[in-house]
Amino acid sequence: MNLTHPWGLVGRSPIMGRTPKLSAYVLTLSAHGYCEIIHLIVISCMISLAFWSIPRTISAESSFLYVFARGLGMNAQLKPIDKTRILARSEVADVISDLRRKKRSINTRQNLVVFRLAACCGLRVSEIAGVRLCDVQVTGRKPHIKVPKAIAKRGKARTVPLWWDAATLADLQTWKAERTKQGAKQADPFVCSQSKATTGKPLITRNLQNRWRNAIKVLGPERVKVLSIHCGRHSFCSHALAGGRTIADVRDAAGHANISTTSIYLHAVTDDDEAVGNLFDFPDRNSRGTHTQHES
Repeated sequence: MNLTHPWGLVGRSPIMGRTPKLSAYVLTLSAHGYCEIIHLIVISCMISLAFWSIPRTISAESSFLYVFARGLGMNAQLKPIDKTRILARSEVADVISDLRRKKRSINTRQNLVVFRLAACCGLRVSEIAGVRLCDVQVTGRKPHIKVPKAIAKRGKARTVPLWWDAATLADLQTWKAERTKQGAKQADPFVCSQSKATTGKPLITRNLQNRWRNAIKVLGPERVKVLSIHCGRHSFCSHALAGGRTIADVRDAAGHANISTTSIYLHAVTDDDEAVGNLFDFPDRNSRGTHTQHES
């Protein structure tokens, strides 16, 4: 074993066609008495070199996490997100603007809430169906949605921040007040049937999918065909990261099992503050005068 060159400890360099596991590398270094600072230096060099073996469709930030996850034995298989299944910034603005123009109908107002829960909060369709009034906390310093383990995937409860976006918070506050005026109790569903015969009853997945399609029909039939309600969740993760939320924040908000899943949505990560922001408050195309399509 060649101790004079870092790759001698683990085999060929990734540039030569092999990416070693970081955990095995660290253990080997430790066994030979290398100090902690050397661990960090050599690992940093290895990660830089390992980018050569990453699929070209994955960003630099995702590449780092890809290598790191593989090094920890996760064997991450990252697939790039199909960007056609992510709502563009202008599309989010168009949907919200259209629904607000037609808000006299209670069904349209609820469609706006369904859109907000999927595309601006990242809830899965089963979670939208199961969330209750008491789970949606719209007051206090850190308003949030509590997704209980009874409705969360893999039974993993989580908290979805509402302080990231002031406009989403305002729409959910308004809807919660309206549900309360309807006579809904804290344990009642946040979104529900609005027909006279079944008012207040929970919505099933098919109902929510239909509401989503109605909400986004301003985007045209081709986009409606492509964008399922789960694409709202993809859009939430993508725009939250692009808007400056950290990958750990988005992982926790989305309830991903590990950070390698969240990393496929990476565009840019910056430091954040804890003030109520305007993450999804995009200008609509009518106010801009011209149509500009921004990639997500």
